[in-house]
Amino acid sequence: MDRAWVAYREVLQAPIEERLLQLYRAWYDLAETSVYVSLFRSHHMADQNATTAWDNFRFFLPTRERWPGIVT
Repeated sequence: MDRAWVAYREVLQAPIEERLLQLYRAWYDLAETSVYVSLFRSHHMADQNATTAWDNFRFFLPTRERWPGIVT
């Protein structure tokens, strides 16, 4: 757990459920991925916006590095 979560837990005075954080991160990554899939399946321009969207799409794909213990 990084320093920000440790500080948050100290302020909150409650435990942080790591599995729930993992679930939220997975949901967020899948939501982002679905937006980019929708974009690239529709008519789109080959411009800087598409290039940035492609980079973001590749970043949010579920990989072992981003989802350790979930993706094998």
